[in-house]
Amino acid sequence: MDTITDKRGGVCFRVDDNQLIQKWTDFADAFNRHGFRFCAALNFGRMAGNEDYVRLVKNLEAQGHEIMGHTPYT
Repeated sequence: MDTITDKRGGVCFRVDDNQLIQKWTDFADAFNRHGFRFCAALNFGRMAGNEDYVRLVKNLEAQGHEIMGHTPYT
C-alpha cells in the first residue's frame, strides 16, 4: 500500500535546558515572530514554589509550544 505523507523539515537546535525564564520567553518570541513552535524539555523541579516558572510553562503552552517531560530534576 502506498502512503502519501506530508513531512516538512525544519531547523533543529539544542540549548541547555537550564535557562533563565527570560531566555525561554525570548525563544518563544523569536519562534512566534516567524509562525513556528518549539519543544522545550523543562526542569519541572524548578516550579516548586516558583510562580514565575509556573507562569512561564502556562504561557508557553498557551502559545502552542510543546512542553516535554524531562529527566527528574535533582
